[in-house]
Amino acid sequence: MTPVSGILHRQEVPVAGSKKQPLYLQIRNRLRDSIIGGTYGISEKLPSEHDLMDMFGASRVTVRRALTGLQEDGLIVSRRGEGYFVTRPVVVQDLGRLQGLAEAVGPSSHVVRSEVVSSREVPADAPVAEALDLEVGTVVFELKRIRYLNKNPLSFDISYFPLPLGRRLAECDLAEKDVYALLGDLLDDDLGHADFLIDVAEANAEIAGALGLAPGRPVIHVTRVAYMKSGKPVDFEYLYGMPNAYRFKVLVPRW
Repeated sequence: MTPVSGILHRQEVPVAGSKKQPLYLQIRNRLRDSIIGGTYGISEKLPSEHDLMDMFGASRVTVRRALTGLQEDGLIVSRRGEGYFVTRPVVVQDLGRLQGLAEAVGPSSHVVRSEVVSSREVPADAPVAEALDLEVGTVVFELKRIRYLNKNPLSFDISYFPLPLGRRLAECDLAEKDVYALLGDLLDDDLGHADFLIDVAEANAEIAGALGLAPGRPVIHVTRVAYMKSGKPVDFEYLYGMPNAYRFKVLVPRW
């Protein structure tokens, strides 16, 4: 039998009846963890049905039920005559709603996390000052993060906040929580709307290094200003996204 790579070994396989979960769910969850954890990379082929049957001591029906669940989660795709392959995670951003990244991927089984690259106090340049309705040179809080979907870098975000708000955000868990989700807790008001500008830019050295790209490669460039319901601007950011990882949708009425 062809050896199977990854963390799934016969001695680690759950035994039917050893847990309260049905065996197909145990298989589904084990494979899901391996995909999200990066054991199986993007476009990598999963073990064959026959190998999975042997690894888990399961019937073909049980294995196929587990694989069907992973397909419904958007984690794998079946190619006739070839097997099952890990899909590339894609974020579908609904421009008709103001959503954080975790909210956008919430219905799927993908996992969002952030790596804080830097957080510091800086004088606002002209674009930042205009967006946040401040004087040029006013000290603001700058936050740089790499956003990941599963183990894959998704975007490099540079965000600016009024200084008091930024200092409070710095005390929060910015690795696991969306900024948008935190703003409602930190302020008396809630988010109301945002202005978007989407175009394509070339990755400079900083962006390329964060996303694992060659400098000069095209990236999705989003400029966004978020406002509270009162109309006060509280977040100005530049988002540089992987071009093959985003889709945008919006309802456009004819009249």
